Amino acid sequence: MRKNDNPSVRELRKKLRNRQWMALRSVLLSVVPDVLYAKWVYWRTCNKELHLKEPKTFDDKQWWLKLNNRDPQLTRCSDKLAVRDYVAECGFADILVPLYGIWDRAQNIDFNVLSEESILKCNKGSGGNIFFRKDGELDNETGRALIRRALAFESRWKYQWLSREWNYKNIAPQIIAEWMLRDSAGHWPTDYKFLSFEGEVRLVCVKEDSFHANGTYNRNYTLDYCDAELHTLPISDMDRTSGVVHPQPENYARMKEIAQKLSEPFPFCRVDLYNVDGKIYFGEITLYHSGGCRNIQPPEWDLRMGSWINLNNPHIVLRGKHG
Repeated sequence: MRKNDNPSVRELRKKLRNRQWMALRSVLLSVVPDVLYAKWVYWRTCNKELHLKEPKTFDDKQWWLKLNNRDPQLTRCSDKLAVRDYVAECGFADILVPLYGIWDRAQNIDFNVLSEESILKCNKGSGGNIFFRKDGELDNETGRALIRRALAFESRWKYQWLSREWNYKNIAPQIIAEWMLRDSAGHWPTDYKFLSFEGEVRLVCVKEDSFHANGTYNRNYTLDYCDAELHTLPISDMDRTSGVVHPQPENYARMKEIAQKLSEPFPFCRVDLYNVDGKIYFGEITLYHSGGCRNIQPPEWDLRMGSWINLNNPHIVLRGKHG
C-alpha cells in the first residue's frame, strides 16, 4: 500500500485500472457484429440464451431495442447535460440538481467553483461518478491528479461498443459538476427507479445504501422491485433485496407524475428520482435497465415485464432509417 493512501484514493486507483481495461476492451470488441456480441455478452452475464428474432422476455426486448431503435431522442436523453434541457422543457426545471460547472477536458476543471461537497461525472458516462470534498481526503495533489485521469478515461469510454448502446455514439464528452445530495441526517438519499412502459409507471426499483458516508460506492446496496404504489413484489434479479417495506415518501404522487411525463416518448425507459426530505430531484433517464442484463426471476415475471414492451411503438425509429 502506498504511503498515506486512504480508502477514497485507493478506490479511485482501482476504478482507473478497470476503466483502462474497459477502454482497451471496447476497441477490441468494436469489430464484433452486434448480434453476435449481444448473444455472447448475455450468455456470459446471465448464463442463458438471448432471443432476438422472437423476443419475449424483458431482457430480450431491451436488447432488441438497443440494436434496432435509432430515435434521436434517445441520444438527447442519454446525455446527462442535454437531458437537463429536456426535463426543463417538460415543466420540471425545479427538480434539476444545482450545476456548478461544465468542462470539455478534465484538466480544465476549476475546483474553486465547487461546493463543499460535489459530484463530478462525465455526461456520457455510467456509474463513474467521483465525489469531491473541499479540504477532504481528495483535496490534495494526488487526489486531484487521480480525478483528472479517471474522468479523462470516463469521457473516452465507448458505450456504443461495450453495451451496444447506439444512443451514446454521438454525444460529445463533457465533464459536469453537481451539488451533492444528502438528506437532513447527512445520508445519501434513496434512489427511486421508475420503470415506465409507454409513459405508464408499472414498477419501481427502490435502491438503498448506494454509497458509504465517505462517498465510496457501496457494493452491498439493496434493490427491491415494487409496484407503482410501492408494494414489494416477488421479483429479483442479480442484486440483493432488502426484505423491508418501503413507505411512500412525501410528494410520491408527484414523483410518479414526473416519471410518467418524462417517459412518454419511449416504449420503455427508467426514470431515476430522489426525494430529499420531501424535495424531489432528477437523477437520470436510463433507456436500458442495467444494459438489458438483469436476468429477472421468476420467469413468469420476466415474461410479464417483456409483454409490457411494445415493439410496434410509433416512437421507434428502425435502424437504417436514421443513422
